[in-house]
Amino acid sequence: MSRDLEHLLNATAAAPSRPLDPAEITRLARKRRRRRHVATAIGGVAATAGLATAVAVPLSSGSDGDAPPPAAEPDSAGVPPRTSDRPTPEPYAPGFDCPVTQPPTPGFQPPDGYPPEPNLDDAVWFGTEALWTVLPVDGYYGQRKSVWWSTSFPGGPQEPQPDIDVTWERLDLRDSSKQSFTTNAGRGTNAHTPEDGWFMIAGTDPADPGCWQVTAKYKGAELSYVYEIPSQANEGEPKAESGPDPAPTPGTGDVEQSDLAIADAFVSFATEPSPETAASLPFADRVELGLGPDLLVERTAEELSSPDAWLIDEDVFRAYTGPFSVLERIRRHVAGDMPEGLQVRSETKVVIGDYPYCAGSAAPPPPDGVKDLRRVSIQPADGSVTSWLGMFYVDLYVDEDRLIRAVTLDLCEP
Repeated sequence: MSRDLEHLLNATAAAPSRPLDPAEITRLARKRRRRRHVATAIGGVAATAGLATAVAVPLSSGSDGDAPPPAAEPDSAGVPPRTSDRPTPEPYAPGFDCPVTQPPTPGFQPPDGYPPEPNLDDAVWFGTEALWTVLPVDGYYGQRKSVWWSTSFPGGPQEPQPDIDVTWERLDLRDSSKQSFTTNAGRGTNAHTPEDGWFMIAGTDPADPGCWQVTAKYKGAELSYVYEIPSQANEGEPKAESGPDPAPTPGTGDVEQSDLAIADAFVSFATEPSPETAASLPFADRVELGLGPDLLVERTAEELSSPDAWLIDEDVFRAYTGPFSVLERIRRHVAGDMPEGLQVRSETKVVIGDYPYCAGSAAPPPPDGVKDLRRVSIQPADGSVTSWLGMFYVDLYVDEDRLIRAVTLDLCEP
């Protein structure tokens, strides 16, 4: 499987919707809890569709990489619901024999135009042309995002929010309604890699112990598989949280008055960009702009007075499509213009140094070349957003003369 798809699948191993770099993927693969699974396919009629050449279409349109209309309800596009929205976890039924088996060998063979096998060691395709997914050969299954392929899925440009419905149900409970839910409300996101083609993302597996049946439905096709989380799986480990209700994020440094002044001036500039509001900011002669841990473009202080200079023309970042703009992301948050249900207030806060990121993991390291500078991060205020999809991290890198030498934007992956 391609590194991009492995990234999407395994980002939930430590915390759902958390972006991972390749080194983290390797580390998490060694730590990941292992779960047995069985899969059963229910066929459907498939239509033929060619592969498009564009890459991942996001949750909403806009230059800041948000999601295309119609705006999704909270957690309806590939992000788990709030933990409080899921049923209260029930204990694993004692003595229950979860019907787990090894996946089929050989695996499903997709039609021409799709990879004949997953680009991942020890994994097989499972399902039918109408709907298929990827399963590990060894029969052990780690918590991941729910990914699906179908020849009926034309790709992101034609279907940015595919109408795929994925339900998780506890088979070990007599009253399965106590532990049955759908994370994506019948709408998913889409993604694309050159190796894996177009596919759909529809929520994230639960982390509670039990015998779980996953059932996906898409355009008349249905596919199910079952995996097990033994009761002891979570002992001694913190349970993975699910995206929404970001916790307070104190940084590693003390916020000084000068930090607040720079951040306030930057938010004012982002809200109403002009030469006048730009003049209040202490830009260095040349400022680098970037996404996450990468610095990508350089602008002069004079150029930065124009909103167009803040556009970063990258095709894809954290599974969103570009171009991306630091200013637009802040502006939309302050204006309360985020997709419906993603925010309840418009305040921002300032965090200094390293900070917890997305689902509570450590933020990516600063880009090379600015690691020794002061990191002044502008983020949504605690409790102002309802989902990790609403989070953003605008980091200003300030030198000892209090000049801004770099600005980066980071997002939480859907």
